[in-house]
Amino acid sequence: MTVSPKYTLKKEDLLKVLRNSLIFLGPALLVLVPAIAKQIPVEAGYGALALYILNTLADLLRKYLSVNKYK
Repeated sequence: MTVSPKYTLKKEDLLKVLRNSLIFLGPALLVLVPAIAKQIPVEAGYGALALYILNTLADLLRKYLSVNKYK
């Protein structure tokens, strides 16, 4: 078992953040693509993109500030 101590990021942490960021990207794209096509306000698309970035940063920070165990 691999342990990622507090205040460090191991390869497993970064892989999980990457996986989660791809999951977070789905809803952002659902809002952003129609915004580009002028079906919904562009500001809503930018809001979704900002939320995606904030979610990814929050996930990275959570992994950095906690002890994580991987098999």
